[in-house]
Amino acid sequence: MFIFTKIAVPRETQRSHCMFRWIVVLVLALLSPFALAATQYISDELTVPLRRGASNAHKIIHAGLPSGTPLEVIGEDKDAGFTQVRLQNGTEGWVPTQYLVAEPVARDRLTVATKAHRIVDR
Repeated sequence: MFIFTKIAVPRETQRSHCMFRWIVVLVLALLSPFALAATQYISDELTVPLRRGASNAHKIIHAGLPSGTPLEVIGEDKDAGFTQVRLQNGTEGWVPTQYLVAEPVARDRLTVATKAHRIVDR
């Protein structure tokens, strides 16, 4: 059988423990949003609308050409900032020039480099 006895704790010690608990609760409450924060990245997946003409006012022919889509350049309207292109299936339209690059996108280059690396490792 256990007998519990009450130990006398000075009132100052009780107050300091109570204050310490409140400080801990306050610090945890203030830091909890940071504990839930996680690093996120903006996706490099980009889709570009293909339009009938050289402006955003023209009808969209294709809602979103994915990044890396090969396009044949057949014209350009530098003033409007649009380039006329042809898809591999023959569809023609206009895309904002700012989204065009002269070499394959990084994702595709990485895929090719990874395949080449695997061949060399064999």
